[in-house]
Amino acid sequence: MANNRIVSIGLLVFCGFFYYQTTLFQTKDLTGITAAFFPRVILSIIAILSVVMLIKSFFVPQKIVEAQKESEVQEKRGWIVWILFALFGVYVILIQVIGFITSSFLFMSVVYLLIVREKRPLKQHLVAIGGLLVVSVGISMFFQTVLQVFLPRGVFF
Repeated sequence: MANNRIVSIGLLVFCGFFYYQTTLFQTKDLTGITAAFFPRVILSIIAILSVVMLIKSFFVPQKIVEAQKESEVQEKRGWIVWILFALFGVYVILIQVIGFITSSFLFMSVVYLLIVREKRPLKQHLVAIGGLLVVSVGISMFFQTVLQVFLPRGVFF
């Protein structure tokens, strides 16, 4: 649990530093939402989760048996991390080519199918992938309408 404490304290320092950096943004406040709004929301969420992890690290005892089982599972699935890095690189390239909505939907769908390894009915996979399409379109609409940031358009959208 000492690792969780170190990581949570590091994340709190990270959040504090970058929250301070958001106070240095020089923008005009025409809509009530400045450029610092979204980074502050994300940093606040990370800070809250870090505090929860820090508190939890003091109260939850470490079970050796569970840690050994978890490390065995991680060793077996360690290759997934490298595949995810490669997929993210492809995603960044595809954003400019086929657009944000299509590339985000494809990226999230492939990552979902890669991570969810257990056998599930086809209907559950289709519902989850349909939800990922809604999330892709929703994020794009949020950025365009609320934040007025236009994301890359590609061949399809």
